[in-house]
Amino acid sequence: LLDDFAGSGDSFFRSEGNDIKGKIAKCIETLMSQNPKTGLLDIDSLEVQVVLYLATELAAGNIRERVQTLWPRHWPRCEISVVYTLPDIIRITGDADPEFDALLEKYYDAKIMDKHLKKGGPDVIHGYANCSLPLVLNHNTPNNSVYLLWVNSSEVPTIGLFPRVSRHREEA
Repeated sequence: LLDDFAGSGDSFFRSEGNDIKGKIAKCIETLMSQNPKTGLLDIDSLEVQVVLYLATELAAGNIRERVQTLWPRHWPRCEISVVYTLPDIIRITGDADPEFDALLEKYYDAKIMDKHLKKGGPDVIHGYANCSLPLVLNHNTPNNSVYLLWVNSSEVPTIGLFPRVSRHREEA
């Protein structure tokens, strides 16, 4: 499994109540449910390799820890690899730059919060799961980055410097 970026690790592998969710879990469940029908895989010898091109230290640690503690015994073995790890020192925290933090607070609007963002904490001033990243990717701005980089919602008057293209569809 290949992916370009992980900020908190939540979208890859997490627990929600009694359920295991995320991209990795969805892939494994699909493989295991399809196998009896296709006969293309030998589940007993299957090994899952997850390769992230770019991940924060937080995300890499979270995913590895969750795989160790939450991974069902009947699932195939899983290895996590990160090509480049973003060190924690790049995070823009209030302690590091109080003036910038005041700017984030000034323009933050809690109306941005939806059910997806709420999974990461009570607000996204410093991004989803409080990751506080100063990161913009060529195809989108991660919601783990600070709010003023990515905000893009008809619910709030502020527009980010690099507005995020949402990948979630709201249910009617």
